[in-house]
Amino acid sequence: MKKIYLFFMMLFASALAYGTNFSVAPTRFVLRIDKVATNEVYVSNNTQKPLRIETHIESDAEFGSGYNLNSNIAVFPKVIGIKPGGKQVVRFRVKPGKNMEDGEYKSYIVFKEIPPEIKTMGEKKKSGDSTTNITIVTELGISIYGSIGEEILKGRVENFKGNFRGKNLEINFDTISEGNTSFKYKYVVEDERGNILNEGKAGISPRNGKKHIRLGISELIKFKGNSVKIKILDQYDNMLHEEKVKI
Repeated sequence: MKKIYLFFMMLFASALAYGTNFSVAPTRFVLRIDKVATNEVYVSNNTQKPLRIETHIESDAEFGSGYNLNSNIAVFPKVIGIKPGGKQVVRFRVKPGKNMEDGEYKSYIVFKEIPPEIKTMGEKKKSGDSTTNITIVTELGISIYGSIGEEILKGRVENFKGNFRGKNLEINFDTISEGNTSFKYKYVVEDERGNILNEGKAGISPRNGKKHIRLGISELIKFKGNSVKIKILDQYDNMLHEEKVKI
């Protein structure tokens, strides 16, 4: 018998996505780590079978792998069992390290389902035949941002382009981060009278460096033929870029 484990990778996406064997909430923590802090995560079993889930810590290379909290985070328990339809609390503690530079750090806590043992009994096969068992394994990651000392948010938006293609308004821009904290971008689309037509999250920059951000907005088809104003804001609602685009 051939055993194949198909890993259903859902890392770093919304942990409340439909169709996963378990869900995790909250999906993001933004913390001050000047002193030790303990937080709780709720893990829910979305199936009618028992689940076992293990955890580990990963850094984010796009954010800046050298600015991680891998050695600062302790998760307990590291392995949990959840009954069908049940919920389990997992706690994690974040403590500041020695000689940490001021600014923001980031890591992921990854929750990974431990696949059950698969057994096949009493099967008779012709020569050359094989049986394949596929197990769908859910793996989810939540973001942990930790800041210490003075946070410096400094940077700009470059090479902004807004185009209407097909049924979507496409927004592209480069983010330049020059401080010690990442930008958490928001977008706002307004009509010519200043009424908000659409708004939401636009992406996250590295702690320091350059990154291209691209997003599509599909809810504006009924405004096709009109001009709209696109605004890019930071997490404190400071205006970074504003441009009029015809859709």
